[in-house]
Amino acid sequence: MESVVLFIIVSVIAGFLLTYFLSARYSILERIAYGTVVGLGLHTWIVYLLSLIWGLQFKSIYISIGLLVVFCSVVLTIKWGHIKEKILSEVREIKDDFLLNKVSYFAHIAVFSFFTTIFWRLFYRTIIWKKDGMYVGLPNNYGDLPLHLAYITSFVWGNNIPPQDPSFAGEKLVYPFLSDFLSAIFLKLGLDFRDILFIPGLLLTVAFYCVLYYFTYRLTKRRFAAIISAFIFFFTGGFGFYYFFQDLANTSFNLWSFLMDIPRDYTKIPSLNYHWITPLTCLNVPQRPFLFGFPITMLIFTLLYTGIEYKKWREFLFAGILAGTLPFFHSHSFLAMLMVAIPLGLIFWDWRKWFLFFMPAFILSLPQVLYLSGHVGGGTFFKPSFGWMAGKENFLWFWLKNTSLFWPVVIGGFAVIFVRANGRSPLRLGFYVLPFLILFLLSNLVLFAPWDWDNIKILIFWCLGTTPVAALALTCLYENKRFRILSRIGFFMTMFVLTAAGGIDVFRYAIAPISGQKEFSTEEMELARRISAETPADAIFLNAPIHNHLVFLTGRKSLMGFPGHIWSHGYRD
Repeated sequence: MESVVLFIIVSVIAGFLLTYFLSARYSILERIAYGTVVGLGLHTWIVYLLSLIWGLQFKSIYISIGLLVVFCSVVLTIKWGHIKEKILSEVREIKDDFLLNKVSYFAHIAVFSFFTTIFWRLFYRTIIWKKDGMYVGLPNNYGDLPLHLAYITSFVWGNNIPPQDPSFAGEKLVYPFLSDFLSAIFLKLGLDFRDILFIPGLLLTVAFYCVLYYFTYRLTKRRFAAIISAFIFFFTGGFGFYYFFQDLANTSFNLWSFLMDIPRDYTKIPSLNYHWITPLTCLNVPQRPFLFGFPITMLIFTLLYTGIEYKKWREFLFAGILAGTLPFFHSHSFLAMLMVAIPLGLIFWDWRKWFLFFMPAFILSLPQVLYLSGHVGGGTFFKPSFGWMAGKENFLWFWLKNTSLFWPVVIGGFAVIFVRANGRSPLRLGFYVLPFLILFLLSNLVLFAPWDWDNIKILIFWCLGTTPVAALALTCLYENKRFRILSRIGFFMTMFVLTAAGGIDVFRYAIAPISGQKEFSTEEMELARRISAETPADAIFLNAPIHNHLVFLTGRKSLMGFPGHIWSHGYRD
């Protein structure tokens, strides 16, 4: 455990110091959030590159820690006076601002604590240990968890670097694997399965919350908008909350008993064509590449906006380097980032600055993109399809039903920006956010994955990018002084409709008691330990084609694992 703590501390300090190479002004809290993302990402990449030489051994990990310690020492030696002055100045700014806005700071602390608790509970329930085996807390993670454990254990116990697909032996792994590689580092350092998922999940999701806050704040210049942006993004759902009240009315239990045993999800109701699931339960926890994909992508867009606003070239260069590291963290995030960044470059044209962004992004990402694109499953990606999951249902009603008032609020936000704008900053915000609508348009015309629902991996960045606009509209509604009472009532009613379904689902899985679903029995886990101890690291097993076979815990490869996983990754025939 001590080695894991050292790894995290060194990572965060290195990332924190790197933020002082940026040009614009940032608060010290902002630097800590950015530094957590950058530092953990950088450290994971360094260990992976060293592992290409020595494998995932203690040597690779401790040399990486040593390299970052040397880097931090050199930076502090050369720039100590400059960094010390900035740190003291930023601490004073926080202190002075706190004295002037105590109520606001206490509100921020309360909201941050609320979301940190939610994240803690969700990730702590990723794996639930019981006497008879390993259980999962989230149904959406039941099918995904064994696959990720197969990747993680293959790095540690299977010498699987550079990686082959452990569920399809002989094929290279064309899945963005660096989030799982970070967990593999922690497994190598002695943590158990639950902690290797819990610790990076909590750290990176808390950091993502902070990045989303500062992304919204820098775009809107409104603290209230920034603070409600997390509620909008993490809890936005459709009109499915109606069925919650219907179920409550029909139950024989009292309210408390019903809340402690909520019978179903209210963002995910396939029989009624509800498919927009709250990201916490369908992406942040089960879809592990989003752990880095979310915060890195939104940090890139934050830096680009800051560079555009303050005409700072270093922000473009920093964002470009981050973009170049993204494909092995999350390929869908990289694709969504490019689909927005290219039109942004055309709208805010300055070829020198955008060259500093696109050149490192291109050079660093090209080997990863070529690696991931060399796939036997040609033709399973990028297929025309209209309406995402709407099917035969009216397209407009489908999206209104699934996201409730999100679209109307976003339209209201654009109206506030373009109709009432009286300066360059609001107009800059409007034009900056417009390209995110491309993600919505293309995701309703083209499938970016074999499984239709996986288009949410692109759509979610449409939601993220337009969340500041929605937050701005709701802030203007809340702060309206002409019709103060009616505006406040409208604000709270809109927020309720927006967040009720998602909030209920998050409550169900994060707060209410759960029994979980058994993933592996105690006997299966014991046999997995024997296989790891008694068979060669490169052994290949012929096993039943089920999603949770015990071989996935051993670090060994399967001739073919679960066909659903293989198909969803683009393999055919």
